[in-house]
Amino acid sequence: MQNAALIAVYGIGRDSKGLVGKLAGAVSELGGNIVDLHQNVSHGLFSLFCLVDLAGRSTVSQLQAAVDGVAAETGLTLHVGSFEQERRSPERKSMLLVMLGPDRPGLIASMAQNLGRYGINIEASSTVARQGVFLMELLTDIVGCPLPEPNLRKTLADLMAGCGIRTMFQFEDVFNKKRRIIVFSFARTLLDSTALGEIMRQTGLASLHPASSVSEDAAAQQCASLLEGAPADLLERAAASLAPTVETIELLQELKTLGYRVAIATSGFSFFADHIKALVGAHYAWGVPLDVDADTRTVTGSLAVTEPVASQRARFVASVIATERVPQEDVVVLEDSADHYVEAPGLRFTCDIRFFLDAANRKSLSRDALLGILGSFGRLPGEGQKA
Repeated sequence: MQNAALIAVYGIGRDSKGLVGKLAGAVSELGGNIVDLHQNVSHGLFSLFCLVDLAGRSTVSQLQAAVDGVAAETGLTLHVGSFEQERRSPERKSMLLVMLGPDRPGLIASMAQNLGRYGINIEASSTVARQGVFLMELLTDIVGCPLPEPNLRKTLADLMAGCGIRTMFQFEDVFNKKRRIIVFSFARTLLDSTALGEIMRQTGLASLHPASSVSEDAAAQQCASLLEGAPADLLERAAASLAPTVETIELLQELKTLGYRVAIATSGFSFFADHIKALVGAHYAWGVPLDVDADTRTVTGSLAVTEPVASQRARFVASVIATERVPQEDVVVLEDSADHYVEAPGLRFTCDIRFFLDAANRKSLSRDALLGILGSFGRLPGEGQKA
């Protein structure tokens, strides 16, 4: 292998099952050996790069013909080219760089330019941006960086903090990723604004005038009061009408694949938090406890806990960190109170609009009760005044 002449095969196309197997089979029939392979699927797009050692058993033209056959069969666009092999420096020093925060144009360019300025080489990268959340992992070689490790950490962290991005570092055992926690902490509703707006327009709730001075605690109590006497199973049916957006599912799948423990803290009521925890496969979830009469299974109109909502949420986050035994530096909290976010970052849910409109049309729900149910999913825009 030291002096092997390697051939590069690379390309892209629509993903389907068995693509790697078809290419590997064609190479094997020629007596070739795949010595390096990288493939990825993103948004249904399949991409591949591999190095083939023919070892004199076949010619490049024969490999080209075999690859052309695979391309014709699969619809992939594939190319074959010579490859000049370079050995990695034995002085290589790895750093895994993780960035997480609000998405915005130019983040990748900013980080790549800053790394280049300090002589840091990017060797592998993975990026996902969904519903206002940006996550990027970079495997880098920092052997050419003139800065000592503490200075490098502070410099990069400060640069990205200016963009609202939390930066985490791993210098040892970079291929065994550390456990990290992401907490989605929301004061506002997780309902998708389009669905919520349609319900409020159709039921006349959109004409409410907001009371901007109302606190989070007052909003939760007011919502509980609006629901006084409502059967708990009605609230559970309302929660069951929710579905996460495709982008929400994709983001959480990517986070869990990368080893993150996901926690959700919402100003919505706990029955809703428990439901979405199961719905999206989060590891932890917390919501404001709503008092329900155990005998009648109806809402009493009060909160089950008098402690301020912010304090309850903080205790929940602290308990997750303690349970997971993760250092604070590896915990990221995304809050919708940040100026970067118009809607809840990362997690959004659509709902069955017909469920709410049918209940309103049949008069089985008053406008107060309907507003209370919508508010049970988190604080509504302009919430604070009764219908």
